[in-house]
Amino acid sequence: MEYEGLAGIIADYINDRKRQKMEPIEKDAEKFAKELIDDSEDSLQLLGFEAQLKNIEERFAFIVG
Repeated sequence: MEYEGLAGIIADYINDRKRQKMEPIEKDAEKFAKELIDDSEDSLQLLGFEAQLKNIEERFAFIVG
């Protein structure tokens, strides 16, 4: 959804902050996935990264109405 005016500025700010929080986790997940060995412990670690990313998505979700 594209916002205009002040709502657009706020949406851009929120998206930038979200991206700043998510990038390090995504990089860690990618690095970990490259070194992944089929192991249930490794799978749990990847789930941890996904949970962190989902948490950030939820915290930075916004509704303009």
